[in-house]
Amino acid sequence: MRASDGGQLAEAGSFLRGTLDALGICIAALDATGRLIAANRAWRDLTRAGGGPGDVRVGDNFLEMCDQATSAGNGVAGEVASGIRAVIAGTLPTFSRRQLRCAKNDERWFDLRVEAIEADAVRHFLLTLDDSTERFQALDVMRESAARHQHAERIARLGHWRLVTKAGDWQHGTIEYSPQAIEILGLGQLPNADTLEALKAVIHPDDVARVLDLYETHKPDGYVVEYRIIRPDGSIATVQETGETVHNAAKDVNLEFGTLQDVTVQRSDADRLRQLNDDLERQVLERTAALTQRESQLHRAQALAHIGHYTWHRTREKTDGGIWHTGLRYSAAAASIFGVTPAELEVIDDDYVSRFVHPADHDSVLHAYRHTHLERLRNRLPLEYRIIRADGEIRHVVEIIEQMAGDETDVIEALGMIQDITDRKLVELALRQSEARLNAFMDHAPFIMSIKDIDGRLQMINREGSTSYHASQEKLIGHLTDELIPNEAGRTIAAMSKEVIATGAEVTREVELPQMDRYHWSLEIEFPIRDAAGAIASIGGFAVDITERKQAELKLRESEARLRAIFDHAPITLSLRDTDGRFIMVNTRFLEYFAGPDRDVIGRLPSDIFDAQHIARVDHHIGRLVNSLKPETYEARTQTALGPRDFVVTHFPITDDFGVLSAVGTIALDITPQRAAEAALHQAQKMEVVGQLTGGIAHDFNNLLGAIIGNLDLLALDIGDQPRALELQERAMVAAERGAALVHRLLAFSRRQTLLPQLLDVNDLIQGMQTLLVHSLGGGLEVSIRTLARRATTLVDPAQLEAAVLNLAINARDAMPTGGSLVIETSDIQLAGGQSDAEQPGHYVVIAVSDSGSGMSAETLSHVFEPFFTTKPVGKGTGLGLSMVHGFVKQSGGFVRIDSELGQGTRVSIFLPCAGSKKEALAAEDDLDQIFDGPGRGETILVVEDDLDVFAYVISALQKLGYRCIGASDAAEALAQLAAHKEIALLLPTSCCRAA
Repeated sequence: MRASDGGQLAEAGSFLRGTLDALGICIAALDATGRLIAANRAWRDLTRAGGGPGDVRVGDNFLEMCDQATSAGNGVAGEVASGIRAVIAGTLPTFSRRQLRCAKNDERWFDLRVEAIEADAVRHFLLTLDDSTERFQALDVMRESAARHQHAERIARLGHWRLVTKAGDWQHGTIEYSPQAIEILGLGQLPNADTLEALKAVIHPDDVARVLDLYETHKPDGYVVEYRIIRPDGSIATVQETGETVHNAAKDVNLEFGTLQDVTVQRSDADRLRQLNDDLERQVLERTAALTQRESQLHRAQALAHIGHYTWHRTREKTDGGIWHTGLRYSAAAASIFGVTPAELEVIDDDYVSRFVHPADHDSVLHAYRHTHLERLRNRLPLEYRIIRADGEIRHVVEIIEQMAGDETDVIEALGMIQDITDRKLVELALRQSEARLNAFMDHAPFIMSIKDIDGRLQMINREGSTSYHASQEKLIGHLTDELIPNEAGRTIAAMSKEVIATGAEVTREVELPQMDRYHWSLEIEFPIRDAAGAIASIGGFAVDITERKQAELKLRESEARLRAIFDHAPITLSLRDTDGRFIMVNTRFLEYFAGPDRDVIGRLPSDIFDAQHIARVDHHIGRLVNSLKPETYEARTQTALGPRDFVVTHFPITDDFGVLSAVGTIALDITPQRAAEAALHQAQKMEVVGQLTGGIAHDFNNLLGAIIGNLDLLALDIGDQPRALELQERAMVAAERGAALVHRLLAFSRRQTLLPQLLDVNDLIQGMQTLLVHSLGGGLEVSIRTLARRATTLVDPAQLEAAVLNLAINARDAMPTGGSLVIETSDIQLAGGQSDAEQPGHYVVIAVSDSGSGMSAETLSHVFEPFFTTKPVGKGTGLGLSMVHGFVKQSGGFVRIDSELGQGTRVSIFLPCAGSKKEALAAEDDLDQIFDGPGRGETILVVEDDLDVFAYVISALQKLGYRCIGASDAAEALAQLAAHKEIALLLPTSCCRAA
């Protein structure tokens, strides 16, 4: 930069600073932190004078000082700081605050403005303070002047208005009224008060056309018009309106200005004066007869209304001293009230009072005559007192006097009226007596009685209400309900009052008032009280303490709830029907049995639910009950939602206090499980008998076959090398063994076979049977074996269990002639309770055989365990398979469960008790291992057998094996032999288990 350029720049900077210092407003610059970096002379002078905002000087942080002032409670400082920060942050382009009062000089006011400026890519922020004290003071003067103007308008009943129109359409223009003009016209309550239609609504109908014609002419030199308006309270007032029209260039009406003044009082006085003048002229001009007639009519009217009048005047005689004389003149009607002549009444003050006024009213009447006479004259104040007529009768009168001539300090003439109000007083007395009786009734009423105005404020409340609210009646008057009860209950009652006003109808609610000592529950009744015109004038209310009733209802509901719970949870069906036969109450069990999916029973007839057979049976028994009023009990089978069920049904009568039948109750006890248990018991008893018979027969056959097979074995030893004889012996042995197998099955069914239980993991047994099953079942089946991942141990005879599982698998194959799936699975289960008495609770190992075959019917399932029962063709089965499984499992301490449906396959589950401790199981096996199966060495064996053939065979066989034998035919003999022969090593009972 050249030196000359630098000089010019410095000169321009100096010129700029001088210009800023010459300005009369305070200017300062802030950086982005709010620090004051420059200020002009006006700012410095203001700060030195102590009038600046917080004495902020260059280098001070303006924002921090504003924050300190905010903490001290200066809300304006906080507003200024927020505005400046918004400008610095760029969220506002500028910030301004008008009429900011200085902190140290309450008489000075400033306008503040902040805006961002940018120079050489650096942003600063310009803050200006303009002294607006004079403007503010001028505004105060203007506001004060406007207030005085408005006050003057109120005193003069004067308002102003302005009509704004568009395109000369004055009928649709907008009228702007001053507040005083709105008050004069009574437009405050009208909608669209700024329209011509609103103005037309308040102008008297007789004056509307005249005023609108005047508006239509738009007189260029203005206009003055008087017209009547109807106020919101129905009164008629007279207003004087002035107006002036301002035209635009097109001569259309653009603006109208004007004033409104209430001249009702002036016009009333003028009208009255004109009326008096007219009356005077008519009195002068009309004939004396007409005047007499009118006076006569007036006298008759006054007599009818018990009204008389008098005139009072003062005159000054033209004598020295100018003495005033007072005169009175009473009408005949007035004199008749007193029962005297008019002349007798023409006495003043003390004489009048002493002669005619009741002694008890002397003082008050004299005080009125002497001290409030002028006030009574000017304000037409009534004076009531009692008089004593000439005949001694006491009457009540009211006297009103009005000034007719004179000025404010000197009354020359007055007109008075006196009226006999005795009848009215009697009515008032009767009214007061009626009110006294009402108050006595209210105060002795055992419930709260109140009257509220239409805003909901109490006007009257009885003693019960005062006691309940713990406050005097005087303190309660004027309060709103939600002020006395400041909670939800109070708001509910207040809403009831509003509902009465809105609907005009009585409103009743039950309200809970927990904070009240009494009236914890209150029946609130509110109703409208109407005036003579039918409008709602107030709200009457009753509040009845129903706490005891609600508590009784609560106890009743609790009792009903308990009874209903018992009713609904009873394990029997319960129902109640009225005398028309319709259901009025049913319990849950009834719905489960008879209601169906809709569960809608109440109000329906039995014919809507039950079949004709059931209805006929029920009607028969209820007919008997109606005649005898005694319960009816019987058994019946009925179709239910759960299928056919057997019930014991009892119908019982319910009578009222007079013994008349009011309802019929029905109890139905489902005895289907009992009947099933009886059938099962019968079946079990039958099976027990069959088992005993089968066991006895099998035992005898077993003895015969034992002897035959034993002797055949001995015969084989003796035959030697004789082929023909050996062939015959073998044939005989095969036949005998086939008979032995059949006997074995019978013994298994009757649970009399000899078992050899041992501790067994059924998982190992089932998995080991897989090859056997494949060979035994043949092809065409999908066989699946699923065993439990953990051990499933039980104490059982492995051979018998394997035979039982194989038997079940073969039965399953036979149920699937065209193929299917067969699943054998193991599991363990903890049973809390079984499906029958045979299924005892406990921990069980379960072996289940499931097929997808033809399944079985319920009838077939009821016979499957019976011996020789089979559904297979002749020659295909013996009917002993399942009965043998059933007998073996029961003998082993378990049970068998079969689940099957026709077409859905069959699942047979064997439940065996889980084994106890391993020690107990091994002990059982050790006992079994004591049976000797090798050659003897002369040990002594006691053989117990009651069949001689078997006994001979056993003795012979044991002796050949090297044993010494001692025999016994029954248990008693065996005990004797044991006692006699200490050398006996083994007791061997054969088939006579019961004897052993």
